[in-house]
Formats: sequence, structure tokens, C-alpha cells
Amino acid sequence: MLDEFRSLQPCLLSSIQPSSKHQPTGKVLIHQGNPEDSLPRPVPSIIIIFGYPNVPICFISYEYANHPPYETMYHSLKEALEFVKAYLNIQISEWNFTETGNDRIQT
Repeated sequence: MLDEFRSLQPCLLSSIQPSSKHQPTGKVLIHQGNPEDSLPRPVPSIIIIFGYPNVPICFISYEYANHPPYETMYHSLKEALEFVKAYLNIQISEWNFTETGNDRIQT
């Protein structure tokens, strides 16, 4: 099963490049579950949500200008989009979806 999983190719589900004027919610990003390592959420230069065929889990990658990329996983595209809306103030209507992403958001 591991070899089968390794052979899967990730596919882009959605992406967005927030403008420099975009205002995040002010909630902090907690790394590794340690509140003392929390950082204010700056506006990412790009956010990408990707997944694998026939796998319901989605992965989010944030790319920041002055920080290493931050990645996390969610059980569905809808859950991932709701997280970004709550923490970064990005509405679902602002995203650029691939055809696969549009199909997955309905679930």
C-alpha cells in the first residue's frame, strides 16, 4: 500500500495570491502545538490547496515572504477553505479553483 500511495501524483485543487492590502483576522499561527511559538498571521504571498486522486484529505501550503512555508492537512476541501476564511479572512469566492477542486467542495 505504501508503494501505491507513493505513486500518487498531487493535484492542485485551489490557489490564491492575496493582495498586499488583504487584512488577516489577527488570530495567531501556533507551530507544533506550542503557544509560546505562535506568530501573528501575516498575509501569505500565495496559498495552495492540493490533494491526491481518490483521497479525501487536502493539504494547505502557505508561502510567506519572510517565513518558511507552513503546511497543514484537512479532511476535506470545504474544511480547508473554512479554516482559511476564519484565520485569514479570505472568502470562498476569492479562490481560483481547478475543476477537481470545484467537484470536491460540494462534499
